[in-house]
Amino acid sequence: DGIKKTLDLLCQMQQQEVETNIFHFSCAISACEKLADWSMALEILRKMKERQVPCNVVSCSSTLSACEKASQWPMALELFQTMTEQQISPNLIALSSTISACEKGGEWQMALELFASAHMDHDVVSYSSMISACAQGGQWQLAVHILQTMTERQTEPNI
Repeated sequence: DGIKKTLDLLCQMQQQEVETNIFHFSCAISACEKLADWSMALEILRKMKERQVPCNVVSCSSTLSACEKASQWPMALELFQTMTEQQISPNLIALSSTISACEKGGEWQMALELFASAHMDHDVVSYSSMISACAQGGQWQLAVHILQTMTERQTEPNI
């Protein structure tokens, strides 16, 4: 299948010492995201660092999405924090993926902390991720409050 071929091609390029760049690594991470293979996505990020290929918001967001799909909230949180330490500004995709990973892990408080501390305008996806995290944690009053805030800020719910 195409995803396995993408990962195999990156491995072959590395074995043959073909110069690889952010595009090649990001394609491989995107393949891992589709498979929810968070450990391979993190391994590819590690290889990027090893080969001095700088990470960007796309490669990190795709890795966060792989972590979210596999319910690996601790790894998602760690990567999200690493992004800011490495001066990679997380975008709404990165934020929403991390919040969703926390939701799947039953960590609604951690999701709320991330949501509240994000220095960006939330969109329908980040609001929805936070509402889902509250619902998962049995925090229906907080979920209703977030929904009200969402409509006050003129973000259309997609319910």
